[in-house]
Amino acid sequence: MTISFGVGNMNGNDFVYWISFVSLFASLFVLAAILSLQIQIKWIYRLFWSAVTSTIIGFILNYTNFQLFRDIGKLSGSTLAYVVYGSNDEGRIFSFFVHPNMAALSTVCFFVFLLTTSKEHVKKIRTYMLYLGLMIGMILVTGSRTSLIVIAIIAIIYLPKIIRRSLIRRHKFNNNLGNITIVFGGILIVLLFVFGIFVYISLSQSPIDTTGRLSFFFRIFNSSPTVSTQDDSLADRLKILDSYWKYIEKNLLFGLGPQFARDKLSNGEFENVSQNVYIENTLNYGIFYVLFYIYALVKTYQLSSKIGNFKDYIFNPLKVFVVLLTLIGFSINGLYTIRAVVILLGILIGLTLRGSLQKNMKSPQKALVNPSDEFSIVS
Repeated sequence: MTISFGVGNMNGNDFVYWISFVSLFASLFVLAAILSLQIQIKWIYRLFWSAVTSTIIGFILNYTNFQLFRDIGKLSGSTLAYVVYGSNDEGRIFSFFVHPNMAALSTVCFFVFLLTTSKEHVKKIRTYMLYLGLMIGMILVTGSRTSLIVIAIIAIIYLPKIIRRSLIRRHKFNNNLGNITIVFGGILIVLLFVFGIFVYISLSQSPIDTTGRLSFFFRIFNSSPTVSTQDDSLADRLKILDSYWKYIEKNLLFGLGPQFARDKLSNGEFENVSQNVYIENTLNYGIFYVLFYIYALVKTYQLSSKIGNFKDYIFNPLKVFVVLLTLIGFSINGLYTIRAVVILLGILIGLTLRGSLQKNMKSPQKALVNPSDEFSIVS
């Protein structure tokens, strides 16, 4: 931003606005990290379960009293909450968030923490399945395809490890038998999923709704020439990339500033945002910024294993979240303006640092405080 201001991409007012805007989320991130260093872990779990509960309550209220949210939207001046999604005909609900995609991604953040950090359920596969099912159900009602696809990828990467550990530890399978079971079980699940889609299509008495948010999953497997496989939302995303690239080429090194895209949206030249954190930030701040961002993701992934203390968990929670951030960045441009993302990243980094300090406390030469004072290590 300082470079953008220095080269004339932003005036003084815009510079102060964007610095202040980003500082709000930076402060939220730092405070979340400090919080996770200072308090007992059970309170963090209660925080996330409270968030899950309030989100579900919001979903119920969306269905039962949508006019309430329309009125709140009018009072707050929000166009997203009561105009764009102001009708149940769209079939998308958003709880207390301003956008269904924010509700979906925030739900993913809630469950990433609950699924990857709960020691007490480390051997209970049914608990993981229950969490996963609840999360998928909450995402489905928002109609967010990106969150659903990302969760499917995360499940493919990490779920076999849970099942394998459960088979070996609880059911006394040996390693080879556990691996074989995972492979054939995975193939069976995929075949059942594909078969279920074909059955749905063949039994459907009316043409598949080509405007539904999730109908593209079914259109992919439909061979009927009367059903279009074109997805309007995807087409719009690809179309806007041409407009972005035209301006990215003009200043690839340092970008055109964060205000540039907003101005183009205001004058109608951009029909939509890029919905891609890598493309958006290349336009805003240049290629060096994006390369450093990718470096930060890779370095965080690497260091989380070295300095964290997650040997009692099946997963390293910060690693899982970095993978999710990397994937979701291809479909969301304002990734770090979503509060749940910023808070969870701060909490996981705080827990990683906390684990590192607890490791040091076990060594007499490195101990900084009384080892029994587990939750006051910062002091």
